[in-house]
Amino acid sequence: MNGWLIYFFYGVLIAGIIFLQMFLSRKENKWPGLILPLISFGANLIYILLGLWTSTRLGITVLYSGNGEEIAFTWFAIQIFIRNNIPAVILLAIYAVCRGRNRGRRHTLLQSV
Repeated sequence: MNGWLIYFFYGVLIAGIIFLQMFLSRKENKWPGLILPLISFGANLIYILLGLWTSTRLGITVLYSGNGEEIAFTWFAIQIFIRNNIPAVILLAIYAVCRGRNRGRRHTLLQSV
């Protein structure tokens, strides 16, 4: 019973973030639309840097996968960095689409004057 409620709230949260990004991207100034992607990227960068710092302080340089293969921690951190930046890339895509539409509208308004 609680499972569907959690998915509902996650859906509402994701929809709210997307609508907020669309709203900020449609502003005249270009900087408000870059706030959410920069927050997402910055938080991920801090996450990765803290993980690397902690692992070097503890002396962890190699991780082991489930089948016993060694994985360099740096390569693992790069994979996590790429995977966790998917939301930032999606937010930047929304920004690009909204800015492109605004640029087209502004161009047609200038032509009609």
